[in-house]
Amino acid sequence: DTRAGAAFDPSKGVVINRWSGAMLDADGDGVTGGAGDYQRISALRIAVVARAKAPERQAAGAAACSTTTALPVVFAGVEPTGVTTAATTVKVAVANDPVDWKCYRYRVFETIVPIRNAAWRPL
Repeated sequence: DTRAGAAFDPSKGVVINRWSGAMLDADGDGVTGGAGDYQRISALRIAVVARAKAPERQAAGAAACSTTTALPVVFAGVEPTGVTTAATTVKVAVANDPVDWKCYRYRVFETIVPIRNAAWRPL
């Protein structure tokens, strides 16, 4: 909730104005990660990227798989409406894996966890 000054009244409910992958100066006091910034956190957005157990099969006579999988992107949806997205591309390459990461299928699962009773905390 990045509403400024008196516009921020947690007893009237908190608002999701912006998603951020890192702490930000939500209360505008010039200190990032201060107590006022933590009081304004109203929801968490969580994502899990799942990779298929087995790689795609290679085409007959091919030395490698011909699948051209794009890197998975999380948090690309505008949720709630009007809030700027914080889309993030996930690097899924695994060190020392003999099979290229592009040979697997990926699926993204996302959810939003509202912090209940956020307005009840002291200011």
